[in-house]
Amino acid sequence: MGCGEGVVIRYIADRVPGARVDGVELDAEALQKARARCPRVSLVQGDVCELPVRSRAYDLVVCLEVLEHLPDPGRALEELRRVARRGCLLSVPHEPFFRLGNALRGKNLGRLGDPSDHIQHWGARGFADFCRQYLTLETTTASFPWLIVYGTV
Repeated sequence: MGCGEGVVIRYIADRVPGARVDGVELDAEALQKARARCPRVSLVQGDVCELPVRSRAYDLVVCLEVLEHLPDPGRALEELRRVARRGCLLSVPHEPFFRLGNALRGKNLGRLGDPSDHIQHWGARGFADFCRQYLTLETTTASFPWLIVYGTV
């Protein structure tokens, strides 16, 4: 959910050839690029807070690098949980390390490395606590500069 230009969804589809892989993306331009990159994947335009998907449609829902952009990430996580039969795999930038990495690369220096479109910021404990409100957490980990959570519904 929030498949962007289709880089990750193509990776998944290529490695699990028998699986049904669908994507949802709000941005029309990114969706067009995803369709070109992933012609065998079903891709639709939609909002992660109001998914155009039936309840319990997917064994695994993947939502990477999306929640930090949303004014109401809780609403999005409710929707992700609604469409998942088993679990959700989520990632967000690990703060403050994500910003520090940007600053060291000379990126977003006026905002101390913080991208202007990131409106949510989580450290490891805060993201786990947030996700725990909606999922039973099975795994929490970090892979610089990301926090990654897998939880079941």
